[in-house]
Amino acid sequence: MAPLTLLIADTDDEQACRLAAKLREHHIHAEVCTDGAEALLQVGTLQPDVLLMRAHLPLIGGATLVHVLRRHRDLPIIIGLGVGDETAEVTKALAAGATACVAHPYQLHQLLLILQVIRSGAAVPPDLGDPILEAAGIQLNTANLEVRYQGRRIPMPLQEFKLLRFLMLNADKVVTRQQIRDAVWGPNYRGETNTLTVHIRRLRTRLGDDQDRPRLIQTVRGLGYRLVVPDNGPGQFAPQS
Repeated sequence: MAPLTLLIADTDDEQACRLAAKLREHHIHAEVCTDGAEALLQVGTLQPDVLLMRAHLPLIGGATLVHVLRRHRDLPIIIGLGVGDETAEVTKALAAGATACVAHPYQLHQLLLILQVIRSGAAVPPDLGDPILEAAGIQLNTANLEVRYQGRRIPMPLQEFKLLRFLMLNADKVVTRQQIRDAVWGPNYRGETNTLTVHIRRLRTRLGDDQDRPRLIQTVRGLGYRLVVPDNGPGQFAPQS
């Protein structure tokens, strides 16, 4: 079997080169670039099997780079999200067609797991490798698909889990119905028009939110929904060890 080729786009050249060296020990051919423009050129020249990139890149930003690449080829694109990064840019990259999001600094075993899935030809779950999310008293763990609210474990089907994750990534921001549908069900979804409304109602019920006067997941008429953070404090996105 031919070695997998990985392109790493990261502004931290030293750290990326160390990661590339470790990956080569596992028979993965890894190359490094430091900005979005170079990444675009290298994708055309190197023809990598996978692109691992930060959402914030010089010259060409992450979401724009993903959008451009998606018009030309079906390349698995993994986004690295570090502490202090703007989750809005990561959300845009995922909406533009990025495959998955992982915590940065990267953990070798997580990357090897994702690359193993890609090598096998299976679809990469979008939540594979994500850090834990915390917002509005909710803790969402994508490693075991567990949700806790105010310390209480809440069983949740996968589609509602994905919906809650998207709302948490955009905590205290209004997200449109179309943005939610694209992120959770995919841009080509052609199912029932009331699917989102039904899932929002179910999610509110699970979280103990009032359907008529919701305090947690609010409806913004004519636009979409907003996950409200108490006291207007900022939502938290915190990688956990």
